[in-house]
Amino acid sequence: MNRRLACLRVGAALGMGAAAVQALAGPLDKGRLDAAARWVVHVDVEAVMRSTTGSFIAEHRAELDLVPLEEFKARTGLDALRDILDVTIYGTTDSSEDAVVIVRGTASLESAVEEVMKGMPQVERPRIGNRDGYRWLENGTERFGCLLGSADQGLRQFVVSREKARLEQALRVLGQESPSLRGVADCPMAADPKPGSMVFIAAADMTAAMANAPRMLRGVKSIRIDMGEDSEGMYGDAVLHTSNENDARTITDFGRGVLAVGRMACNGDLDLKGLSRAMDGVKLDAEGPELRVSLRVSHEYLHAALSDLKAEAQSLKKDGPAIERTSQEKKR
Repeated sequence: MNRRLACLRVGAALGMGAAAVQALAGPLDKGRLDAAARWVVHVDVEAVMRSTTGSFIAEHRAELDLVPLEEFKARTGLDALRDILDVTIYGTTDSSEDAVVIVRGTASLESAVEEVMKGMPQVERPRIGNRDGYRWLENGTERFGCLLGSADQGLRQFVVSREKARLEQALRVLGQESPSLRGVADCPMAADPKPGSMVFIAAADMTAAMANAPRMLRGVKSIRIDMGEDSEGMYGDAVLHTSNENDARTITDFGRGVLAVGRMACNGDLDLKGLSRAMDGVKLDAEGPELRVSLRVSHEYLHAALSDLKAEAQSLKKDGPAIERTSQEKKR
């Protein structure tokens, strides 16, 4: 693969990565998040499948050879690109091991969970709150899960956590028996995703996460990242709140320096023209203790990257390896 091809695939890879996760989502509902949540990751699969990249995946599904998804569909009957609406993961502590995972999908989600449980070791059906749930081992680690929804409700939610008590609290939040983040304002967790958002990430307290980060980044206190697609193309927006104005300015200057070096490295190299254009779409600005980073990928560039990916996928399906002639052979 030449360098131009690699660069064109950057945009496609970003979109594909987002889309693969997002094929599980819908708009973020703050009513599903515990009021004590300190971080959240939300993937909107419906938004992904409505996007340019999602449409490309749906149209060229066979050519892209999405083996894991196809195998899962054959085994469980669940089509991850159509039956999963969204995935929300949040935590009330700094550790990702304490997370609550909420997968929302169609009625097919229920039969898929039952099928998956057949292959899990030591599956039990304990009472979780006032419901029948699941307890199983995954790579030697205990997991608890509970399915919400019934035939007359259509949609299903599968809620998972490593601790039974944590799962029960999550169910109380979903049942509106415990406070949620709905209606909460004036805090890092209060922001909502933009229209067209596919992946939304927010963290209210980054102190522990940044403890071992490079010194320059240790002043970051909270972060918000939003990636999606609008009328102009793909976008990525990040807002970092730092300890003071100097920290924000230092990170901004460093980021601009990295971009400048990258542009110089790409200058005059036709194979890296695509990467240079992508870097031109990155903007960094500091305002007080707040740092804003934005990335824009035009529809034109995105279509070019996806077309290139399609061509490569088609070439890989041809019989026999694609062997490039050597310089000696070309002289013959």
